[in-house]
Amino acid sequence: MDQLKSILESVIKQLYGLQFEVNFYRPNYEFGDYATNCSFVISEYVKQTPLEVATAIKQKIDSLDNPIISRTEVLNNFLNIRLNDQILIENINQRMNYGLRNQKIVIEYSDPNPFKMLHAGHLYTSIVGDSIANMFNYVGAKVYRVNFGGDIGLHVAKNIWSMIRYLGGENPDKLSLILKNQRQKWMNERYLEGNEAFLNNPQYKDEIKQINKRIYKFVLSNDYNSDLAKLFLITREWSYQYLRDFYAKLNITFDKYYPESSVTQLGLRTVQEHTPDPYTESNGAIIFDGQKYNLKTYVYITSDGLPTYSAKDVGLMIKKWEDYGFDQSFIITAHDQVDYLKNVLKSIEQFRPDLAQKTKHLTNGLVKLSSGQKMSSRSGNALSAEEVLEYAISEEQKISKVVDPKIYISAIKYSFLKQKMGGDIIYNPSEVVAMEGNSGPYIQYSFVRAKKIVESSPLSEDEKPIFPLDKEERYLVYRITEFGEILQKSLEGLSTHHICTYLYELSQSFNSFYESSPIIKSDRKKTRIFILKEYINVVGYCFKILGLEEINSM
Repeated sequence: MDQLKSILESVIKQLYGLQFEVNFYRPNYEFGDYATNCSFVISEYVKQTPLEVATAIKQKIDSLDNPIISRTEVLNNFLNIRLNDQILIENINQRMNYGLRNQKIVIEYSDPNPFKMLHAGHLYTSIVGDSIANMFNYVGAKVYRVNFGGDIGLHVAKNIWSMIRYLGGENPDKLSLILKNQRQKWMNERYLEGNEAFLNNPQYKDEIKQINKRIYKFVLSNDYNSDLAKLFLITREWSYQYLRDFYAKLNITFDKYYPESSVTQLGLRTVQEHTPDPYTESNGAIIFDGQKYNLKTYVYITSDGLPTYSAKDVGLMIKKWEDYGFDQSFIITAHDQVDYLKNVLKSIEQFRPDLAQKTKHLTNGLVKLSSGQKMSSRSGNALSAEEVLEYAISEEQKISKVVDPKIYISAIKYSFLKQKMGGDIIYNPSEVVAMEGNSGPYIQYSFVRAKKIVESSPLSEDEKPIFPLDKEERYLVYRITEFGEILQKSLEGLSTHHICTYLYELSQSFNSFYESSPIIKSDRKKTRIFILKEYINVVGYCFKILGLEEINSM
């Protein structure tokens, strides 16, 4: 691509005396490997029609003796270019400069609350966040994966209020009665009971609020000697173990987990230090008045003196900066956090504009069943992250005697990642594990098929393809060379669905090639094995970015 760019820019300078940067795009393959609309821009400078400019550039290129370009064509005033086969193959391993090497990038995702079960939305953001982190890591950035969870707040107080009733008082010793494999289910039941009580019984609501104050008191004073504090610490660790176990199933890791309690003091102190500007007092509470900026207004410190989520997020953003000194910071959440985080970032912008400018909020819609049913984390009929896995396993059992986690976990990941980030996510368990169509198993199967062919006929290091390539060989090579540009597009859009689409289409191209081009018994065996090795390499890169598992058989 750099060589092609250099040739065209040199020709334009010779013809028109212009220092002009040429940009290329991929036309339909039948028209060429690359195309440019430079004739339209140049025509404005030289007072010629785009057709005249494109024709002049074509004629000049055709007159040159260069090993790069095999054919040029002017079509609808665009210049289409076909590369020499050898140059096309060399482009496979040409790494682009994405301008991100050694940048420090913090990506915050997943963000489940301890004391509650992971729901399908958390599963989605865990998978998407991990994939975006992999993408930045692949291009040489220094990526830090962080997770933020609400280990204090009303949801915890609701849970512990119900625990106290169940255990007959603040009796941490009685927690031993809860079987290890039932702990998270039991805690989720406690939350549901506490939430119901909070919503429907004024007396219970007041009791829960008092427990909330007591929790904040021992967290802020760092005094965990009371039975209530011990009850809190033990069950919080149960939640943490549950989260660690679940992330291990997904092969997802984090560099740091920030409990809300770890940034509460910092957030509280920062808001207090910046009151009355930009934070202001209102009816005994401390707020950030978003109306000045056409935003919603949020409370940062309640009239009881307790920090809200907003204050804690202020503390978190400052703490992330202290820990990593990032160039860019991304926060991935559902759409319902948009207004809230706009307010938090705007408030921070008033005294730390650098942090606000370097932070970007990425959002997604709701995870929905294919029937359109919403999944809510606050209702007893919520679809949990575990249930998403269980449904995939159940569907896998219908089509396979052996259920392989590498297949169904990758299938779930792919089913989420192939959908454009930002909209609702439709989940259909039967389509997820299907062996045909745009699914993870189809792509894994294609990968395994290619690996087995290559393993049966290995090449020595010095064996190269024979030119020219035939029609089917060249098209598969062409598709392989698109990887770098697809990755660039994904980085610019901060979404990996482009990679999924590319991976599916590339797998289709491989399967068409496999069906139409004999390999082992062909006199072009070495060339075709060489191409398949490059296909395997590129699919492997995509797998690493998407977090999919490579498998050896299906």
